[in-house]
Amino acid sequence: MPTQELGQLASLPLRSVWPHESGDFTPWLAEHLGLLGSALNLDLREVEQEAAVGPFSVDILAEAAGVGRVVIENQLTLTNHKHLGQLLTYAAGQRASVLIWVAEQFQDEHRAALELLDEWSPDGTLVFGVEVRVLKIGDSTPAPEFRPVVSPNAWLRGSRRVASSSPDAERYREFWSPLRAKLSEQGIPPNSRRGDTSMQSFKSALPASGILYYLGFAGDSEAEVQFYIDTDDIIYNKELFDELHRQKDEVEMAVGSTLQWDRREENRASMIRARRPGSLNDPLDQLNEVREWMIETLVNLRGAVDPLFLAYQDKLNAE
Repeated sequence: MPTQELGQLASLPLRSVWPHESGDFTPWLAEHLGLLGSALNLDLREVEQEAAVGPFSVDILAEAAGVGRVVIENQLTLTNHKHLGQLLTYAAGQRASVLIWVAEQFQDEHRAALELLDEWSPDGTLVFGVEVRVLKIGDSTPAPEFRPVVSPNAWLRGSRRVASSSPDAERYREFWSPLRAKLSEQGIPPNSRRGDTSMQSFKSALPASGILYYLGFAGDSEAEVQFYIDTDDIIYNKELFDELHRQKDEVEMAVGSTLQWDRREENRASMIRARRPGSLNDPLDQLNEVREWMIETLVNLRGAVDPLFLAYQDKLNAE
């Protein structure tokens, strides 16, 4: 059977689609908040554009169902200090529960600032950094893509954080605490200081932005261990996934189970994951089994994937 011909995915300059940030992008986004909300797992509804905060104005003031008031700061360029300051000013002036900064690209320093702000924020406050791109294949109609680069819970493009004082947060702390300690003893420390969320992330052996391992609960009935590939380079993401998939049998043998290999053709990210039945509501003895399964699976998956990841990176560097 002949190989199907594939198109070339291209990224367009944002200014070619929205020449002006305030005159073009902000009105468009206000009319398409569902696209942004879908990427963040939030039900967003516009309240007002250019809402006043003293002598200043919020790009978009919105509401998130079940969460509260939202301020959205837009920037069609690389992030800068000015827009970070504006985001904080607008959030304080509007008493917002959700802060969303949308930009073409986030500098590492601003990404770190939002992550720290999220850790310092009061319970119930959500902080997001979102990169926006416009993609097309050949002569197809351009399509926007919103990619969270900072979120309270980064699992599969974000899910709402559990307030640290809530009963669920305490149960998550009880579940994750021994797991985090045991993995740290094995040289696999968690990627965040927070231990009260529905997921936990761990770095790979090769520090690379967007390459992480995740442990958590998928829905109400499954526990999950995941290798997540989401760098800024979609071609690299897919080629790394393909390189690992070519050695699928060896990886699954090392893990000891069949894995789900999700290339996600329509998305920049790709992933490999293992799942088993499990819920935070399970009896204690079953939760202990889930925890031990997560630890063993992460150690085995990381032990299988990281050497292949490093070998692939060495190959690229040598070319």
